[in-house]
Amino acid sequence: MTDITRGSTVVFVTTFKDDTGAIVNPASANLYLKFRTGNVIQSATVPLVQSGNTWTASWDSSVADGGRADWHIRSAGTNKAAMEGSLSLKTNLANP
Repeated sequence: MTDITRGSTVVFVTTFKDDTGAIVNPASANLYLKFRTGNVIQSATVPLVQSGNTWTASWDSSVADGGRADWHIRSAGTNKAAMEGSLSLKTNLANP
């Protein structure tokens, strides 16, 4: 789990590869997130932008409460995640 200060913009970067390790570029891809706001689980979908073989997406964590946010990236037309993980959104009394 990666620690992030809540309110930061988080940048996700990936390259898609097939089963042999060769780079492939899908028609499109998205970042999917689950996080809490006001103790209610929220979802967000952010399109990735392609530049060559690299795909990126940015997410503004200020929409979430402090705590855990889960994410994964996948290309259109598949449920296989290219990357996935969790963020720990850190807060303190000065960062409500």
